[in-house]
Amino acid sequence: MYMKKLTGQVTCTYDDPVAETKYGRLRGLRTDGTCIFRGIKYADALRFHFPTEPKPWEGVREAFQFGYVSPELNTPVPHDQFTVPHFFYPQNEDCQYLNIWTRHLGQGAKRPVMVWIHGGGWFSGSSVELLAYDGENLCADKDVVVVSVNHRLNVLGYLDLSEYGEEYRYSSCAGLADLVVALRWVHENIASFGGDPDNVTLFGQSGGGAKIVALMQTPTADGLYHRAIIESGGPTGAGAENVERQRQTGRECAALILKALDIAPENVREIESVDWYDLAQAAMNAIWTIGHRDGGRVEWCPMPDGEYYLGHPLDFGWRQESLKIPMLVGSVLGEFSGNFDRRIGDGL
Repeated sequence: MYMKKLTGQVTCTYDDPVAETKYGRLRGLRTDGTCIFRGIKYADALRFHFPTEPKPWEGVREAFQFGYVSPELNTPVPHDQFTVPHFFYPQNEDCQYLNIWTRHLGQGAKRPVMVWIHGGGWFSGSSVELLAYDGENLCADKDVVVVSVNHRLNVLGYLDLSEYGEEYRYSSCAGLADLVVALRWVHENIASFGGDPDNVTLFGQSGGGAKIVALMQTPTADGLYHRAIIESGGPTGAGAENVERQRQTGRECAALILKALDIAPENVREIESVDWYDLAQAAMNAIWTIGHRDGGRVEWCPMPDGEYYLGHPLDFGWRQESLKIPMLVGSVLGEFSGNFDRRIGDGL
């Protein structure tokens, strides 16, 4: 599917598809009957704060290129680049973008919508990291509207600053909140792209599966999706006895980061404007300190607060609303193992 794009069969002309959103009009690309809209801004966000609606615009905005992906503390070197090619894209904190593939435009088509949530745990990855994340073939073969989403990761999405004031009460859920707002954008706008807002399926692999479990435990996401497919990821919780330990480790990490940046607790707002590379280095040093002192581990993930995010269902129980959602759960061959493992090569 990518070879077709590289050989020039995707072109942009004044006949390209145009879709209307509540914020303004978007011009996409067309290839073999599939309309592609890339880099759609679904939210804005200040660092460590919940996302807000994007600003509207006049005229027609081009949606030809993918949007920024979330910065990573360290970009993993893929061990399986030969068999599973990776694609790395420019990183920027301004990463609230989504992409859409559709065969139809306008309110009447009402095609099923599938929202892809990428893997990489809660700390790395993007909606374009693997070539397989491109939604063109799925859209064309099954006549569904495919959406993929970027959102904040690692320290940007899940640093717990709740001890430093009410405005940071939910800072450890900022990346999860990005996903909720993205789903709300889909609910409000996908009909213009031929999708049915009342027929939305979430699907994701590994960390993407874990994020779907978290969304099912987030009340503000209710009504924004209707089915879930978890392709490995999220099958176990931390264990109820470990949740408080994770919380304390997360808060210690925040304290170490502030100390490394020479920010006094009463001046915590300064952390919103420090250079990203300084913040990343402070976070990496905090992870190293906690890990080498007592073997502790910083978990970049949302922390349950009993209100916004209610915690992993195996630790806190499923919400009644989530029990009504049809769910398909499976595992992925080779998850956490090398693609060149001899046992796989020998067919065992």
